[in-house]
Amino acid sequence: ITLASGTAITIDSDTAVDFDGTIDMSESESGSTGILIGDVPDRTQALTLDGTIYVNDDYAADDTNDDDVTDAPWAEGTGRYGIHSVGTSPFKGDVAIASNLNVEGNQSYGIRFENLIDGDFTYDGAADIKGDDAIGIALDQGVTGDVYLSGSVGVLGKGGRAVVLNGDIGGALT
Repeated sequence: ITLASGTAITIDSDTAVDFDGTIDMSESESGSTGILIGDVPDRTQALTLDGTIYVNDDYAADDTNDDDVTDAPWAEGTGRYGIHSVGTSPFKGDVAIASNLNVEGNQSYGIRFENLIDGDFTYDGAADIKGDDAIGIALDQGVTGDVYLSGSVGVLGKGGRAVVLNGDIGGALT
């Protein structure tokens, strides 16, 4: 799937999604999203991702003071997401992500679940996130089951964070 703006895949129903492909949103506009999970009350879902997701800009940081070190800013544009689950209704089902994620943009996210995950969350991918105040993985309302974090999460930018876990975790954190 290749796009320059908008959302590549929208999930807004009871369904199990198993994606093992490529979403290429290179040189995308601000606000672009690879996979958007809509707010659907009482839905039951499962999400398994093994592909590659690029949601980035066409900006290349430069060495502005000739010290052989690339200088900030690291990205242009804002609000890009690799995977974004929105709303207040819980995501009911397990989430397993082994994807390669490349997201560029200030205030952007590799993976963000704004809602509670009623199930397990497993991450064993590779994320490369660039931009000021960017976050690799954000689970804003917690997880009722286990949270397993493996693989790699790299974030480059002022105020950037690799993993943000808010809310309760009902099972093990490994």
